[in-house]
Parts: sequence; C-alpha cells; structure tokens
Amino acid sequence: MRLTTKQVAKLIRFALKKRCKTLKVRMARGTAYGNIDIWAGDSSKGFTPEEKAALEFYGLPYCANCAGVSYEDREYWIKRMCQLDPEVEAYYLSLILQNRQ
Repeated sequence: MRLTTKQVAKLIRFALKKRCKTLKVRMARGTAYGNIDIWAGDSSKGFTPEEKAALEFYGLPYCANCAGVSYEDREYWIKRMCQLDPEVEAYYLSLILQNRQ
C-alpha cells in the first residue's frame, strides 16, 4: 500500500527530526508536488555539522543548504530509512495501518 505525499513528508520529517531538530522538511508545491524538500534550519548559513550528520546517516545527498527526495525516489528512501532505524519502520507501519482504516 502506498503512502500519500503528506504521509511521506511526515515519515521523512520524523526520521530526520530524530537525528536533528533544526532541519526543515516540507512538501513541494505546484508542478513539483510529490517531492519533499529538506532545508537547513538557518538556510542563509547552510547545513550545520549536526544537520549534515543526520542527512549522511540515511545517505541523503545534499548541497549547501538544501536536499530533496523526488517523487520517483521516495519509496527507495523510505525503505532505506526503515532498514536503518527500527523506530522509523514502526512509524511507517502505523501510517500504513491508518490507510487501511
């Protein structure tokens, strides 16, 4: 069963905020709807070492102050996050159960 874009954003936000509270995770809008944008807490200064470590833990590529998960790649990143962190997997399963109700 597939997650909605809002649920994917929630899951990625949950995973990243566990590692670093300052990261900003948002759904893209307009023609990019379905993509997830990840921004540095203070985007004018770029990612802090703590923010970079959170992204690197999951293997997410990033540039100076932003990262992203495309619509096409989000299933891969969800699977990877679930494999690396049992709490993320438990949260993922709870979202799947919400869809069935």
